Amino acid sequence: MRNLPKEKIKTITIILLSITLIITVPMLNHEKQEDEEQFESFLNEFYHHLDLTLMAADNILESPEDIEDWDYHLKKLRHHLDQTSLVLETGNRFIDWDIQIESYFFKYVSNFSADDEPTEEQLAELENIRDALQYMKDGLYSEETGQENKDLSIDQFNEIISEGAKLGE
Repeated sequence: MRNLPKEKIKTITIILLSITLIITVPMLNHEKQEDEEQFESFLNEFYHHLDLTLMAADNILESPEDIEDWDYHLKKLRHHLDQTSLVLETGNRFIDWDIQIESYFFKYVSNFSADDEPTEEQLAELENIRDALQYMKDGLYSEETGQENKDLSIDQFNEIISEGAKLGE
């Protein structure tokens, strides 16, 4: 390569860096926007499943003495807990690894028999689960939109879920 004057080398370097920035900055902005949209979509799906799980718990607790098919209602609650847990795990694996997987959603309603009426202890366990789910839903709710708060950060989301899980223990 010929001996180029220092000024010419600086000029070429600045031009190359400028071209690189012109290409990469929009790509990075697009990637950031896409990540935010994916988190919003995850948040919407999680909120939906949390709501369904809460409704399943509420259905049991509204009038437990009138429920004839305990096994069906408990299976439905377990199913919704599983689905909520799956959405959380999917968010962790595919949206952002910073989304914490709370073991709370893996907790099942224990020692319930389809033949028996629930004991006071079992009803108290269900109420704890419902209260924890309600806390999470309230924490994710936005008065402004009337649905999940899309402006939550992952850290805020994790804090709400962790605090709710502690309530359910």
